[in-house]
Amino acid sequence: MKMHQSTGKFLLTIAAGFTLTACAEDNTLQQGSFASGVIGAGGAPVIVCTSQPLDARFDKPVLQQDFDNILFDAAIRHYTNKIRCENGVRPLVGDPGLQRAAITHSQDMATRGFFSHTSPVSGRETLRDRLHGENVRIRTAGENIATRPRLQIGGGQPFYIVDVEKCQFTLNDSLVEPHTYNTLADSFVKQWENSPDHWENLMRPGFTRLGSGGSFQSNPDICGDIVATQNFAS
Repeated sequence: MKMHQSTGKFLLTIAAGFTLTACAEDNTLQQGSFASGVIGAGGAPVIVCTSQPLDARFDKPVLQQDFDNILFDAAIRHYTNKIRCENGVRPLVGDPGLQRAAITHSQDMATRGFFSHTSPVSGRETLRDRLHGENVRIRTAGENIATRPRLQIGGGQPFYIVDVEKCQFTLNDSLVEPHTYNTLADSFVKQWENSPDHWENLMRPGFTRLGSGGSFQSNPDICGDIVATQNFAS
């Protein structure tokens, strides 16, 4: 992180390593798997994909309070299924139990100040613990986690601080806006897509279900981060 005095404002650069922190827990609960796709005539896999964009509900800005996990989960699933279908892998369906486990883990990381697949919270130490705690039936499961700024600031982008208390920053002479649920989910999925370990979870054909959750984390330098968890299962 670098800060320089410039024309009465402060210039701040968020290093790529700060905004692109992520981990993947792959196949931790291996007990079997499913074949990829839906079998059509002649035994060929048929992948049914839709390309409809998210509607206007997902243009809601991400605020510091009242993080909307219903919108976030749906948007993460939308972009995850989009890239799965583009790569010939069947889409995932939503799972409320996976979503609840993902929300809880994101909230624990945000409020307790850790970033790991292993939690210090008793009874929620591992992915297995968290899924069993929500009575989620699984054969296989995996987990992706990541953090991103709440504002639309990318790694390595220089921006000017106008007023931190009012969350006013400028980038290319324009005020930096908060993410919407659409842009936030797209950014998280692209972040995971660009990491080989996370890509394996995103593309694993045996996974059939997905649940995601996020939580606001205080970061006074840039008006907060969002911590996200993505849980897969079959």
